[in-house]
Amino acid sequence: MGDVAFRGCEAADKDCGLPKEISSGLITTKTAQVWKWESLPADSFYKRVAIEGSPQFELSGDGRTVTISNPNLTSDLYVWRKVASANGRQNPLADGDELLAVCRLAEQAGRSAESWILSCDRYVQGKGYGLHYTFKSTGRVPQDVQSMDSKTLAQVESWRCKKD
Repeated sequence: MGDVAFRGCEAADKDCGLPKEISSGLITTKTAQVWKWESLPADSFYKRVAIEGSPQFELSGDGRTVTISNPNLTSDLYVWRKVASANGRQNPLADGDELLAVCRLAEQAGRSAESWILSCDRYVQGKGYGLHYTFKSTGRVPQDVQSMDSKTLAQVESWRCKKD
C-alpha cells in the first residue's frame, strides 16, 4: 500500500470524525520523523533558528511549550514541547525537548498575535505508519496538539481494514 492523503473537517458542515482544526493530512508507510533537540546536528536549520542572530522565544503560560521565531532566517514559527525548565538560559531549549509543529501565518485579521490564524504542520507516529497533518491555530502558540494527535490517530485507525 502506498501513501494516502485525506482532507480535514474544517469546511465540513457536520462532524467527520477528525478535529475541526485539521485541514489535510497524509498517512505514509514511512516512519514519522520526531525531532528532539539533542539529536539535531549542530548546523541543522532547526538549531540555527534557535541560536543564530536574534531569535525570539515565547514561553507558554504553563511553561510546557516554547515558540521560536527568527525573522532573520525564516517567517515560520517553531513550537517545541519543553521537558526541562529554561532556568533563564538565553536559548530555552534543552535535551529532551521535542519539535511539536512548524507554523506559518495563514491569515491576519489584526495587528495583535491573538488575531493571527496559523497553518501548522505536525508529524506523529501511528501503529505501523507515519502521519503528517496540517491544522489551523489561532494565536502564536497552538492549542493542545496531543489531543488532536489522539483524535486523529483514532480516526485513522477506524479507516484501517481489520485483519482476521
